[in-house]
Amino acid sequence: MGYRIVRIEMAVDPTQAEADLLAEVTAYAEFKNATVYVDESNEYPGTWEITLEGNSSFLNAITPQIVNMAARIVCDIDPQDENLKRITSSVSAQLTEQIVDWNGVLAVTSARNGRELRERLDGEASFRQMREEFRIHDDRIGTEIDEYHLIRGADAWRRRHELALMLRVDGLALIAGARRLRRLADDVRRRMPGTHLNAAIRAFDGETPGLIALRDIAEHIDQYSIGRGRNDVNLPEPGDVFAVSIDTADLSISARSHSVQIRRTYRACMALIQCLTNASDHRSLLYLLPPLADYDFEVHTENVFKILPRAKETAEHAQARELIDSAMTNLPSKVKMPRKRCAQCNIWL
Repeated sequence: MGYRIVRIEMAVDPTQAEADLLAEVTAYAEFKNATVYVDESNEYPGTWEITLEGNSSFLNAITPQIVNMAARIVCDIDPQDENLKRITSSVSAQLTEQIVDWNGVLAVTSARNGRELRERLDGEASFRQMREEFRIHDDRIGTEIDEYHLIRGADAWRRRHELALMLRVDGLALIAGARRLRRLADDVRRRMPGTHLNAAIRAFDGETPGLIALRDIAEHIDQYSIGRGRNDVNLPEPGDVFAVSIDTADLSISARSHSVQIRRTYRACMALIQCLTNASDHRSLLYLLPPLADYDFEVHTENVFKILPRAKETAEHAQARELIDSAMTNLPSKVKMPRKRCAQCNIWL
């Protein structure tokens, strides 16, 4: 772990704008996954002390992002406020001065398989990111269903027609996301094998029997709409493919004898995501943490670490690898996580 400390001198009580600036800068650092502590002065003149904790290379990497965001926050509050500019300049200078020079330091990181797994767990296409996407879909669908059934008036039919189209679009978007989640879960299961994720995926499949068919039809709607889809027989007449059924609790989308209940699918997605989260929280270190898992060396250039291809490893790296591997001989087979059940499905992780 590393840390960075920023001290802001205040001659008088901070204005609301100044307090807002510091609050949002620290909130952004937390958003970037740094641990942040703020010690405000009780009297003035006084000093605010902000401490950021995290891996040192991680803090190096997010420093330019925090500096840029601080300048943007000032522009959003009041670009003419000289005190805000002074505070931002001080924060930026102090953080930049504390960037650690890692040149010449031997560093290791997860090998390619581990880096791919980390992206599956936390990246922009990870199940954690998908959880937020599904919540957006479900919130919107819920609002549209409520309005569909509550709207009244002589021309309510027009709005219902608009809402039905919106529900079709949002429902198909959730279906596409659910299918993507299913593929992702299969890949995570392959990378972290075990009975728990096998059972979680089987439960998901049992709740979403028409998912794959509906997603495939939606992907190839241009063919199904003219009766020439892959699974069409006897050349169905050209026409609408999807039927949308809207009741007070759920939305059903059907096509070619397959049907998906959208909010039920949402709940199945959230349950699977929770199982994936619990499994990764409990077991992923065994697949990610060097040298328990396979590893690559990194080189430090331009304030960031870059992966060193194994073909370019030097004699020094070879010696370091020999020492590490010797120290870790047979250790991975002895390292076991304590037994624990999944809080979602109660199966052993």
